[in-house]
Amino acid sequence: MPNLNNGLYIRQAIESVLSQTYSKLELLIIDDGSDDDSVSIAEKFVASNDNIKLFTTPGRKGSATARNIGIRNAKGDFIAFLDSDDIWLPTKIEKQVNAYFSSSSLCVVYSDWFRIDELGNILPPSRLQKPRISGNIFASALEMVFGASTMFLIPRRIIDIVGMFDQNLRWAEDLDFTLRLARRFPFMYIDEKLYGYRVHNKSKRTLISRSEKLYCESKVIRRHFEEGKKALSKNSQHRIISLLTQYYLKTKQYREMFSLYVSNPDSWSMLLRPLSRMLF
Repeated sequence: MPNLNNGLYIRQAIESVLSQTYSKLELLIIDDGSDDDSVSIAEKFVASNDNIKLFTTPGRKGSATARNIGIRNAKGDFIAFLDSDDIWLPTKIEKQVNAYFSSSSLCVVYSDWFRIDELGNILPPSRLQKPRISGNIFASALEMVFGASTMFLIPRRIIDIVGMFDQNLRWAEDLDFTLRLARRFPFMYIDEKLYGYRVHNKSKRTLISRSEKLYCESKVIRRHFEEGKKALSKNSQHRIISLLTQYYLKTKQYREMFSLYVSNPDSWSMLLRPLSRMLF
């Protein structure tokens, strides 16, 4: 559980872990330089629970670094992430563990989720697309820009193979991590909303400019597209090229857009539609 100044919500997040019906859990809280009361709240839980540990970073290092500290110090065979402003439903881990052991392959287990506001009220579903399939989700994750590791249950062996979060990414580190998982391993989907994602005006999503988010996402999508292109159908390749074109136009990365079409010469006609929208 990475934390940065979530004193308003961290108690509820911790309690949602303690209320899990699957009891063989350890909770590692990694504070990334908070200056509110969230650390003192966490310390009270640590004092009364042997299976909760608190780590701190020297200054603010980012959520990727915080999660990697948690991974390195975790003792279990499975890793799950929970941001300190979000919640798990009580059966989340039990259902994911049971689903994993019902599978015959090494896989990542993920579920659906719901949105909540500052007070915990359930919000209408987001319009963002997300995969709802089992098996190979790499193409879908690329096309939908799906990076949601907080919904995953991941065998430790898989993380040992694909590596941890990229600490050089200020944004889209979740997307990069998800795509590295999806390129190598199948996913199993549980069609239940087991994770509560909180929407509030101090979340990381609101603290980074839209242009920076789009820029970071475009870099991650492009790299995984080029590296994994041979595994994608032609239709999927064209959809991702179209998606990247929109990113490049919005962020004025015209040189990157040109190189994309040079490396995919059969897709030049796809450039006409977004350009016509700009010119006319």
